[in-house]
Amino acid sequence: MREIDLSQDLCKFNISSNLSELAGLKHLQHVRLHRCLSLTDKGLEQLVCSCKSLTSLDLRGCTKVSLADSRWRTTESDSR
Repeated sequence: MREIDLSQDLCKFNISSNLSELAGLKHLQHVRLHRCLSLTDKGLEQLVCSCKSLTSLDLRGCTKVSLADSRWRTTESDSR
């Protein structure tokens, strides 16, 4: 599986407690978490650290995620 949509109603599970299931998806590249109101910075960090193949995340409406946090920024050297 390369893509998963856990948006809105599909995001009723806890990312932290189900991380092992997502981490097992070695080829996961695209994750939609649109309006996952329970997703926090900690849960996002766990997801990103476990799914090394991720290339895109849809975090629109994830109100508990602080996108201003420097750990979510990429630098020019990261993208090379």
